[in-house]
Amino acid sequence: VTVSVLYWNLLPLFESITPVARENLRASPIAQSCSANHPATMHRRFTAALPRRAHPTHLSRRAAATTGGGYETLSAADAAGKSQEVRGWVRGVEHLEPKAIDQLRRIAGMADIVKHPVAAMPDLHLGNGVAVGAVIPTTRAIIPSAVGVDIGCGIVAVKTSVTESQLPANLEEVRLALELGIPHGRTHNGRPENDAGGWRGEISRRVANAWRGAVGDSDVWSAQGRACGGLDASAKLDTSESGLEQRFRRLCERRPELERANTINHLGTLGGGNHFVEVCVEDVNHETGNEYSAGERPVWVMIHSGSRGVGARIGSVYIELAKKDMGALLSTIPEAELAYVREGTQLFDEYVRALQWAQDFARVNRLVMMANALDALRTVKGIPKDFSAGAMAVNCHHNYVEKLDGDGLQGVWLTRKGATSARAGELGIVPGSMGACTHIVRGKGNPDAYHSCSHGCGRAYSRGEAMRRFTVDDHVAATASVCCRKDKDVVDETPMAYKNIEQVMAAQADLVDVVHTLRQVVCVKG
Repeated sequence: VTVSVLYWNLLPLFESITPVARENLRASPIAQSCSANHPATMHRRFTAALPRRAHPTHLSRRAAATTGGGYETLSAADAAGKSQEVRGWVRGVEHLEPKAIDQLRRIAGMADIVKHPVAAMPDLHLGNGVAVGAVIPTTRAIIPSAVGVDIGCGIVAVKTSVTESQLPANLEEVRLALELGIPHGRTHNGRPENDAGGWRGEISRRVANAWRGAVGDSDVWSAQGRACGGLDASAKLDTSESGLEQRFRRLCERRPELERANTINHLGTLGGGNHFVEVCVEDVNHETGNEYSAGERPVWVMIHSGSRGVGARIGSVYIELAKKDMGALLSTIPEAELAYVREGTQLFDEYVRALQWAQDFARVNRLVMMANALDALRTVKGIPKDFSAGAMAVNCHHNYVEKLDGDGLQGVWLTRKGATSARAGELGIVPGSMGACTHIVRGKGNPDAYHSCSHGCGRAYSRGEAMRRFTVDDHVAATASVCCRKDKDVVDETPMAYKNIEQVMAAQADLVDVVHTLRQVVCVKG
């Protein structure tokens, strides 16, 4: 315990020393014994072997209580009202990119539609036109590129009755079952029959029912539907007339170009990039104070995905329509990618309907995948086929738009671009990188952040930079405790490409409380 306390007191020094000193640290016996090439991975492995009362989660919470979170002013408001403040919950978080702050500063300067401060979450990083990890209030307007093309992207997490001891010794069996049950990866040649990440051949009853909006598929709605979909009534569709299929047809009547999108063949599929299916074990229940013994830890299933090909199509179409609609006014905004649609216009109404549909598609997509993932687990030898799931479940977007109507924010449309709703008492999910802790959190309802928190730990390096910096050997060492892909095609998703999750959680201590701390043991990436 003494060693662990000393280690955690010295951790900030470890994270800020020179490259030469860091390499010497990596070559030290303690680093070698942890089989890691990165300080964040090293401290996770080192503390995993220590007594539970020295668990880093507890120490990070004490540190958070001391610092209290709180925001810094990353960009001050203009006295003449031409630019709003940019608030950042970034204290103590490394790898904060000045270019990401510049992206938010440009948006804060759009005085015509941005009349309230812009908020940056601790996982902030550079995005395509708009930084990821941003909360953007726009008055009577929406910026389609701020929402982006992965509309409704989010995470669903479900606690099961399975315990860690019931998982097979060879976790590859679990990973294989999940990979067989959930299409994942990228499209090949743009045709459904060649789409490695979509359904090829006959569509299952579960997917067909979800697409039509039919009620009665107990595998989806009775378990996961009540627990997860109940967070948004629109996720549980009542009749075929309000189903995804019929609503999409109405969207296409106005915009025929949407018809070329992948729809039902992408419903219940993962996608690529940082989307994942994970099996986790719960290390700590912070509400009960329960720290589980080896083998007794509850198993969770967690899925990160969005609206897939059809959401990308909707996003792309309306980003271009917004540019066209603004016409000569494009010269009045920082860049064309920040073109917006105005409330009271037909284009705005169209876009809001399309947004809501894509957000519903994304939520249902995660529910279908969760049902399929639970079915896949039941095929694994040793796991009880009659295990239960859904006693605790969370299904939350972190890339979406909602309309506000209180706190002096009438007429404001809030875009969470890589941010999670954290209203008082509301559950959310803040995942770490592969092998790091994931946190189920409860919101504190901080109005300064528009009742929001981070959606993860955020990238420390771009995909290209990660591929240049890290090798397959680095990735293998960093993911030694996780059953996952360990080839060159996933090095851009290696843990070292992401920020330190404990720093992120400490920076947002005034936004959320940690309820459950999870640890990944199996990860499927697209």
